[in-house]
Amino acid sequence: MFCCANLNVPFCRFFTQKLLLQQKTTFAMVPPILPLFYKKQEEKKQMQIEKGMKIMGDVNQFQLIQEITNSLEAPFLEVGSKNYGSTQNLRSLLEGKGEYIGIDMAEGDGVDHCLDLTHDFSVIDEKFSGQRFNTVICLSVLEHCDKPFKMAENIERLLKPGGQAVIWVPFAWKFHGYPSDYWRFTHEGVKKLFPTLSFEVSAGVASTSKEGEFLPLDENIGLAYLNSKNHWKKGNYLQGTVAKAMRILGNIKPFSWLSGYRYVLVPTGVFMVGTLNADADQQPIRKAG
Repeated sequence: MFCCANLNVPFCRFFTQKLLLQQKTTFAMVPPILPLFYKKQEEKKQMQIEKGMKIMGDVNQFQLIQEITNSLEAPFLEVGSKNYGSTQNLRSLLEGKGEYIGIDMAEGDGVDHCLDLTHDFSVIDEKFSGQRFNTVICLSVLEHCDKPFKMAENIERLLKPGGQAVIWVPFAWKFHGYPSDYWRFTHEGVKKLFPTLSFEVSAGVASTSKEGEFLPLDENIGLAYLNSKNHWKKGNYLQGTVAKAMRILGNIKPFSWLSGYRYVLVPTGVFMVGTLNADADQQPIRKAG
């Protein structure tokens, strides 16, 4: 608010009088202003939702699928296949190789069956008429599932012996509720989610939010060190110098938010491919429930 200590100053006296005279007008304007405010809030919320949707359309995921296309076999099942406008079109990469089915919890473009994979397996099995798949693709889905172990179990049971589950899950990522956001995963956690699948961790990668940036799945997953010594040990002298400069700046009050952290986690996801044992029985793998 405008404040003046000396109302004898002509300008201040004039300004105060103008405010008092316009008081009624100001209050009269409130009703039409409030709807505009709420409209702006709704637009902001929608932008945040759309921004979250772009996360589902990660270009690095598309590139990773491209690189392994030749090793994937039909029939294909894509979990979370609805096209939200920015979703990567995986179907275009694979449907030429054979049958491709997309499922989602909501109907829409790219969805062949509206289905919840956390339901009892008998419901899912009936929906597919007992069909099994050589490839199940599940990217950016499990973090939004309130029963990830149940979904993982049903994915296992939908695979043919020797079939592959292609998984991408976030390790470090901002909250992106669609409809909500529950979990983060390590590469070791993925193996626990899918205990009947064999994963070659060395064949998996960590992908960041930077286009084309892929890193090993190891103890340094997602780490960006702010400790200069760590960079210098690895021969990264430029990064080490920058880290040192940030540490020095952190001692200055306006930059104090820089200090106190040895590292930060950058937006990173885990990409892995698991294979069901070729001798696996096609009967239910575990008891449902």
